[in-house]
Amino acid sequence: MNPYIRQVSLYYLPLVILLILGGGYTYQGEVDREILRLKSQEKSEVDLAANSIEQNLKFLKEEIALLANSPLLEKLIKTNNDEVIKELTQSFYNLASIRTNYHQIRWLDKTGKERIRIDTNAGISKVIDKEKLQNKANRYYFSDSVVLGKGDFYFSRFDLNIEHGQVEKPFRPMLRIATPVFDRNLDNHGIVIINFSGQKIIDDFLEQFSNHNVEHAMLVDGEGYWLHSKNKEKSWAFMFGREDSFHKEFKTEWENISSLKNGQFINETGLFTFKNILINPADSQNAVKNSLYAVSYYPDDDINSLLFNARYKIWGSVVFLLLIGLLGSILLARATVANEKSRRENEVNKIRNLLLNSMTEGVIGVDQSGLCTFINTAALNYLGYTEKECLKTNLHNLVHFKHPDGSNYPESECPTTKTLLDGHVHQG
Repeated sequence: MNPYIRQVSLYYLPLVILLILGGGYTYQGEVDREILRLKSQEKSEVDLAANSIEQNLKFLKEEIALLANSPLLEKLIKTNNDEVIKELTQSFYNLASIRTNYHQIRWLDKTGKERIRIDTNAGISKVIDKEKLQNKANRYYFSDSVVLGKGDFYFSRFDLNIEHGQVEKPFRPMLRIATPVFDRNLDNHGIVIINFSGQKIIDDFLEQFSNHNVEHAMLVDGEGYWLHSKNKEKSWAFMFGREDSFHKEFKTEWENISSLKNGQFINETGLFTFKNILINPADSQNAVKNSLYAVSYYPDDDINSLLFNARYKIWGSVVFLLLIGLLGSILLARATVANEKSRRENEVNKIRNLLLNSMTEGVIGVDQSGLCTFINTAALNYLGYTEKECLKTNLHNLVHFKHPDGSNYPESECPTTKTLLDGHVHQG
């Protein structure tokens, strides 16, 4: 092998091995840190999103409890006075005007008859005339809530509002909350019910996610159906008899999520972070209907894109260092080979000088230009010059061959010059 190439390999190969191993170790550490950061961020955002839903539900329960225990409502139950019902209706109307997310506020008596109803659409509240009030005794939300005890709450399934037997368009997500009304003797006097706009729940939920993470946010009900997802067409599938659902698309993941209250795991599909929200913690018998899941799904492709910067930074640095290392190895190898060559030449010159200076014959070294490159001690003694005077001096000027008549040869006729020119032996 060429000594120069061998020397480059000797310097460069260990550097290549070291940089690749170091790059791999650094890259894995950077990946671990990035994944840990991502997990922490996703958990924080899911916790905040779940908390926003819980706060909305808590506020709803507090508000409807105030309505059910209103002094005006208690007075109306006692007197059944028209003036009192007007005052109570005005009170409900004032609340609806402030809480524009309350699609309906109603009081139904114990027979299921609407006694007060306020509808709010597009931010405008309206009192429904007495003649248009309906009996809702056959509606599931009345029969389910009127039998509850004092201080208990009923929550409907989180779904889309239905008008005249069809899903209202544009879609209006809806969550109904009701609580029974009792007098001081604990006699039942129907229910107070609020139809709450579920869009506020979804909007507050999404606000907790950073801009680049909103598309990863999903709200899933207890049966594994999407209430919100990146793909709008898959949301509310159960309202239309469609099979699109989180629990079918992510069957294995759903088994894990639905069996836990909260958690986080990563698999070949991506990173899943989730938290269970109980719509009504007091209702433990209807766990499926009673549950919502705040879910963040970070797909594997997005994780790889996120890690691209780390990959580019680490391995880009490794490639750069390898190039610098190659250049350094070449320069170092060149210097090493040159030093070795010089060392060997010096050794040869020492041996040559030792041999030549031990000879009794005069020996002079001449290059192709006729300049003296070496002269031994015997030659210096014969010629009477110093070594400094001889080196780099044209030999013709040191040794003057003469014609028989005593005149000097011109340089062109000098035997030394002729020998240098034609490579033959010339005597003078």
